[in-house]
Amino acid sequence: MSFLNKRYYLISGLMYGSGLRIMAAVQLRIQDINFDYKCIRFWNSKGNKHQVVTLATELIPLLRNKIAQADEYLKLDSQNEHFAGVWMPNALARKYPSANKSIAWQYLFPSYKLSADPETGEIRRHHFHQTGS
Repeated sequence: MSFLNKRYYLISGLMYGSGLRIMAAVQLRIQDINFDYKCIRFWNSKGNKHQVVTLATELIPLLRNKIAQADEYLKLDSQNEHFAGVWMPNALARKYPSANKSIAWQYLFPSYKLSADPETGEIRRHHFHQTGS
């Protein structure tokens, strides 16, 4: 994988090393990664199934760097008065109203820019687009 662009190396490593599908990889949230048990868990993947997969040890330093980058984005976004936090699934936004601005719920692969939520018009940082754009 040395020929890959640095931007795509980690996501490719997760897909190859842990067997994630592309949409499962781009939609990973920081809380889905468990460094203690070296696994990734994600909910409602293909077929609405919950899965736990092994995390490749070689990717841990890169993942920690990616989490730090997401935290920097969150700190920057929190200074924007129009920032509504990350999109939360189902009724979790009502149950945990401040979770959308916590680091645990942020996407591991955040978009490089803020955008308007197509359903509500609120300003959010969505996940990286699966086409790489």
